[in-house]
Amino acid sequence: MDIAREYHLKSLFTRELFEIYFLLITRALSFSMIGIFIPLYLFVELSYSLNWVIYYYLAFILSFFLFQYIATFVIMRFGAKHSMITGVFFTIGMIFLIYFLRDYSFLFFPAAIFYGIQGAFFWMGFHIDAVLKGRKRDFGKESAIIETGLILPSIIGPIVGGLLIKFFGFGALYGVAICILIVSFIPLLFSKEVYAREKLNLKSFFDKDHLKYFFIYFAQGIGFISGHVFWTLFIFAVIGGYLSMGVYGSVATLLVCLITLFIGKVVDEGKKSKFVVRLGTGFNILFWILKIFVSNIFQVFAVGTLRSAASHVIDVPFLAKTYSTAKGHKAISHILFRETCLRIGQIFCLVLVLIIGKIESSFIISAIASVAFFFF
Repeated sequence: MDIAREYHLKSLFTRELFEIYFLLITRALSFSMIGIFIPLYLFVELSYSLNWVIYYYLAFILSFFLFQYIATFVIMRFGAKHSMITGVFFTIGMIFLIYFLRDYSFLFFPAAIFYGIQGAFFWMGFHIDAVLKGRKRDFGKESAIIETGLILPSIIGPIVGGLLIKFFGFGALYGVAICILIVSFIPLLFSKEVYAREKLNLKSFFDKDHLKYFFIYFAQGIGFISGHVFWTLFIFAVIGGYLSMGVYGSVATLLVCLITLFIGKVVDEGKKSKFVVRLGTGFNILFWILKIFVSNIFQVFAVGTLRSAASHVIDVPFLAKTYSTAKGHKAISHILFRETCLRIGQIFCLVLVLIIGKIESSFIISAIASVAFFFF
């Protein structure tokens, strides 16, 4: 490895960037253990109807939507790291609330609201921190590292979660997840704070530089809810057990992880990024449609894994583009615009399934919305 390349790689793993990568990975490990099981916990364990599961996620997204604006002012006043740490504490609170939901039904909406608050504070702080510390020429690789940091824990998290549920129950699962979260933010306590020194101007949301990304972020929001909520509920009847769900979650992400790292390198090369996104978009649409016809375990693994891989082929270049655009403009305004569009797409998907009453409708709308990626 030549000196220039070695220096380039080291620049991606400075102490300050390592701290947020460590937080991201450990937090992702905690979420990968519980995230795939939350909709099942509500639907199967607590016997809430599909509509009530949707109400839970609507409360989650709406609180996320509201508190991301509050998180913005926290970042400007106290810094991005304070925002991320605040998000971790609300995550711990959410886990406690959802665990005791079995005995105290009035905690249903507070648990969902805490879920949304933690997301708002963590992701606003994380993205602002990444944009302000990063360099434009490295955003492709940084985006790949971020996506991989979210994926890698999912290789072991779901199966560990499934084993904990099978042998010890949900209480042990939530307890281990909380311990991991407590460890996750410790390095941040010893690092310098990062501030976004800018005036927030919501009128900039309607600038053409922002609006051209609306449908892309909107489509990503739809895909998130379809994949993380409705696909999980859809395949549980086929797989038929928490441990089997964990094995699926672990195996399905291994291939995705390798593809994501490769895509990060291609994105930084620049010339091939549009071709890669369009190829990924075509497969993304195809596999969303095929999900409707899944009826056995082999199809769950094949279609689910390939759809996730196609999604990350799209997500890495778009995250890199988001960071690059935010770096060139007002960082906090563009990140807030992105998060707002994601929330609108998520709400749209939830309301659509609530009206139609069929989980499969989310797969169809995800396929249709994915057409927006062709215009990247």
